[in-house]
Amino acid sequence: MTTRAKQNRMYWSILDDVVERTGTRWQSTWSLHQVLKVRCNCIQTVQLLDGRRVLIPGSVSRMSAADANAFYNKAIAVICEEILHISVDELLAREAA
Repeated sequence: MTTRAKQNRMYWSILDDVVERTGTRWQSTWSLHQVLKVRCNCIQTVQLLDGRRVLIPGSVSRMSAADANAFYNKAIAVICEEILHISVDELLAREAA
């Protein structure tokens, strides 16, 4: 398994855990993922049919390995600091257990 695949698997595992721990705050891990992409500035501008421009969450899978790594690190930091109120080390220790 590649490093990126391992990182992706751990990320989604963490999101599953966060959604489970926080009850009904997010409808799904996908919803939390979308929130994290916006919070971490992983967004893109699209133009609607009527000409208006709107921001939508971007795609992590289309990022370079370096950009994806930066996104995952920032998303994990946001989860720890703003949602779970624990250190990154504590979260990673939980995931390893």
